[in-house]
Amino acid sequence: ISHPDLCVCSCPLFQKFINWFKGIQISFDIIIASAVIYVTGGMLSPFIFFYALIIIFANITLTRNAGYVAAASSATLYLIIVLYQLPQEYPFSIKGFTLSPIVLEDKELAYAFFRIAGFLFVAMLSGYLSERMRLTRKELRASEEGLVILENLHENILQNLISGVITLDLKKRLISINRTALEILGIASEDKVLGKEAN
Repeated sequence: ISHPDLCVCSCPLFQKFINWFKGIQISFDIIIASAVIYVTGGMLSPFIFFYALIIIFANITLTRNAGYVAAASSATLYLIIVLYQLPQEYPFSIKGFTLSPIVLEDKELAYAFFRIAGFLFVAMLSGYLSERMRLTRKELRASEEGLVILENLHENILQNLISGVITLDLKKRLISINRTALEILGIASEDKVLGKEAN
């Protein structure tokens, strides 16, 4: 299963509509996963976890709502596969087109409905975690911007001081020097002294 995030595309059209391309890719992935699951045994297929991976991907790359849509689509297609593969004698088998209610004691069918509930649970959990991740990323970006502003302010203040200022680290290596200190010491550029040990 491939995704548009894995390919590097500099096409402006692709960049402009990247979320649409992701949505289309997720839709195709759900259809392909459904086909694989149907061919490999339907409700007994070992590849049912594909749905969970697609739901998680939708939550991470798009939005929480996209994850819910992916979960609902996966659950619907899986339910269709399960109902289609039911034997003819089941009252609500798709093949018979009858939908009369019945209490089933079939263990496999119960598992199928638990899996559908699992898709929705995965959507809720991964949606919550991806929203927290986005929020943390925004906070981190804001902190980084604030740090850059403080560093620039510190540098401007340091360079415009009348006194010469030299900063050393714990190993007595020079890590910063202002213009006045350079003039006092007769050094042309700070590049010649930065990182060197003070004598």
